[in-house]
Amino acid sequence: MGKEDKTLSQSRDLSAGPVGAGRSAGAAEFLRNVAFALLLACVAGRAFVGELPFRTNPVNISGLLAQLGTDDDTPLGVDNKELARTGFAVLLLLVVLLWLLAGGIGHDLRVRCSTVGVLILCFAGWSFASAWGAADRQSAWIVWLEQVSLLAAGFVAIQLCHNRRRFVLLVVVLAAVGVTLAAKGMAQLAWENADNVGYFEAYRDKMLTAQGVAPGSPEEKALIDRYRDTSLKGYFSLANLFAAEMLILLGAAVGLAGGKVIYARYRRKVDGPLPKGEISAPAVAGVITLLAIIPMMLVFLLTRSRGAIGAACIVAVATAGLWRFRKRLAERWRTVVLAVLVIFGLGAAGVVGFGLAKDRLPSKTLTMRWFYWTGAAKIVKEHPYLGVGPGNFPHAYLRVRRPEAEEAVKTPHNFLVHAATQYGLPGGALYVAILASLLVLAWRAEKNRQSPTSNRQSKDERSPKRLAVSTLVFVAAAVGLSRWYFEGGRESEALLIVDCIIPACVLAVALALMSWFGGRIDDLPASAFRAMQIALAAGAAAFVIHNLVTFSLWTPGTATLFWVAVGAAAAQGPGRERKLPYFVTFIPLYLVLMVIVISCMVLIVPSYRRLALTETMARSLRAGDTESAIAAAEKAAFTGPLLDVIAPMNAARLSLLSSSPDGSEKRKKSLHDASGFAISAAVWNEHNSGAWRLLGQIHRELGRIENKHFDFAVEEFSRAVELDPSNARVRVEFAGVLLDAGKKREAGEQINKAEEINRRLEQFDPTSTWRFGAAEKEIIKQLREKAEQ
Repeated sequence: MGKEDKTLSQSRDLSAGPVGAGRSAGAAEFLRNVAFALLLACVAGRAFVGELPFRTNPVNISGLLAQLGTDDDTPLGVDNKELARTGFAVLLLLVVLLWLLAGGIGHDLRVRCSTVGVLILCFAGWSFASAWGAADRQSAWIVWLEQVSLLAAGFVAIQLCHNRRRFVLLVVVLAAVGVTLAAKGMAQLAWENADNVGYFEAYRDKMLTAQGVAPGSPEEKALIDRYRDTSLKGYFSLANLFAAEMLILLGAAVGLAGGKVIYARYRRKVDGPLPKGEISAPAVAGVITLLAIIPMMLVFLLTRSRGAIGAACIVAVATAGLWRFRKRLAERWRTVVLAVLVIFGLGAAGVVGFGLAKDRLPSKTLTMRWFYWTGAAKIVKEHPYLGVGPGNFPHAYLRVRRPEAEEAVKTPHNFLVHAATQYGLPGGALYVAILASLLVLAWRAEKNRQSPTSNRQSKDERSPKRLAVSTLVFVAAAVGLSRWYFEGGRESEALLIVDCIIPACVLAVALALMSWFGGRIDDLPASAFRAMQIALAAGAAAFVIHNLVTFSLWTPGTATLFWVAVGAAAAQGPGRERKLPYFVTFIPLYLVLMVIVISCMVLIVPSYRRLALTETMARSLRAGDTESAIAAAEKAAFTGPLLDVIAPMNAARLSLLSSSPDGSEKRKKSLHDASGFAISAAVWNEHNSGAWRLLGQIHRELGRIENKHFDFAVEEFSRAVELDPSNARVRVEFAGVLLDAGKKREAGEQINKAEEINRRLEQFDPTSTWRFGAAEKEIIKQLREKAEQ
């Protein structure tokens, strides 16, 4: 061995350090890779699961009762999205735990953008206090866990995706998910929508019965409109959410295509002209990705989401301008940020000024939003510091809803207003500060960073290459598993193949195509990474603009895409890196571990048990065994430490709607049992108008049998009307209760108020599906005649 070889060998030995240190570093890197693979699996899997940002009843009681004792072989229709929400949230926190554990094992926890991390911790604490005082605790803790996990996932994406191989792999996965969802959209366009409309028209009565929808009701009209709507929705129930999803995925696909084109030009410059008849592999890879954008763009436009399309156009024009003058603007980035804030502030002031002057906005859709926002402003005024609690907007809004705002919406369709109503002004400000900080970092370029082609490239920069294939396979499998467990793939072999295996296979093909660069990723020039960063940042900016009129930032699947994408783009920015002291590393690690354990005990395990009991209840009802169904519903009502309002209301409805003969002792017992369940629901959430209405209905039925309890029914309906004063149908029902109690004057007042609400709704929108129908007007006529006798 020569002198130079000996010197090189010694330097390698010295740099390697002790054997234990090398093993610790290897274990730490392995954990980071596992954390990153799990993060990608959550991002992809959640994009194919139609979670909603609010709690819904997992089963349709009325629909099941309509099928009582039948041989119907259709799926039970038990929704397990709540388990998906809590399960994915815990998995994202597990990603955080693995990253922290890697830093602890390797004695090298380096944190980028630590200010953002501090803001997230402050938000987690403030929103915790907000959730603690919420009326609906179950919803509050689910949304708290969900939002904290999303913000934490975005922060960890900053840490993991500073490694450029991981960053490229994330962009590849997002682009491939976009291609797969575009294929779903094309299938909907080609045959699925037409088949669904045809099936609905052929079996309309049966489907309405299965949904528990009464003929002539607003719900029937809304359901018919939904089935006949041919806009593309992907795996969501709303086109707006699908369009928001595609904003992020299109940004990733455009960035990946741009990176591949830049790489092809770079290889041509380095390698020189190709021999005659030979085709450049990087150029072919770029063309394939460019072609994949076409169906994605078509599907995006066919969602017909004007807000998303408008946001995309605004950001596309702005991005073109920024790219044209990028070198000059990079030196004055603070001025650019200030200018954007001023433009946004002036635009917001103009909208608010117009709304205050006219009490409406230029279109019906925007006017409806204005009604939501002004109602939410009243909530913020009443709860300025801690808000009403995470996930507690739906019931709080009913009390301040205007008669013209027909729907009982679950969100105010504006992320600024939603944050303020849930967390109060300080908590909302923290949330917006986190979002704005990440957006700014996502647009900025990191100076003086070595290109991946540099000889000084670190081992950490190269190590994920060996795990790329296994990670992509894991991602495709995660999509299939998510569809199988959370979207009904267990119901039949046909659903397993069509809804689980085929999407996973299409994604696997898309991943193979999108990950092919025609060369080594190590050779990518820095400008290719910059193109991907800018495209992701543009998609994220369009997503935020769209969320000024929608709620995809609060929908778990789309929000996961956003926070991870914007975090990955910010990772390419100039965030300062800090190395935390070793003893500090384990403080956040133990905190995250504690949150995971408590969440499993308090949320996931009880949710799983309630789901199993709900499925038992549905099967018993289908078989005609009402007693077993009620017993299962009762067990579900008292499962878990948190007080869940939905489960006891289900048990109360089952007891109320049981088919025992009126006046029988069995019927009386069922109604008294129903009363007990409904009282539990009303006490557990005193702001739930539906619980008080249900309790009033039960006491009304008891009053008809026992000639008493009418006063209780009047009290409870009065409370329901107080919590939902713009619900004309509750007032009509209340009028009937008042007549039963002999209070004719009060009944007449409720009828007058109900008709006034309906009149204002007709003046605002003569075609509204929420106006009184002919059957309801006849009932009101009969009630008025009784009140005037």
